[in-house]
Amino acid sequence: MCEFFAHSPVFRVGGDEFVVFLRGNDYSARHEIMDKLRRQVLENKKKGEGVIIAAGMAEYNPENDNFVSDIFERADKEMYEDKEKLKALE
Repeated sequence: MCEFFAHSPVFRVGGDEFVVFLRGNDYSARHEIMDKLRRQVLENKKKGEGVIIAAGMAEYNPENDNFVSDIFERADKEMYEDKEKLKALE
């Protein structure tokens, strides 16, 4: 995770769950970084080696987000959708 998000803090929030608070260049390139991460995961899955992770991303929306948990819920939903896509590749 730290290799992909080199300029942002990475936090463990559960046994195998992590959160990255994007800042600076990582925030500016967030879509490209997520695409790169997902490509690496697909390559690892195809080769049968390396780390396989499901990932989701959400951004703060001042019109709709009253709590940090609102953002986490959207990211979590996207992560579970990604997880289902990865399972479908088996």
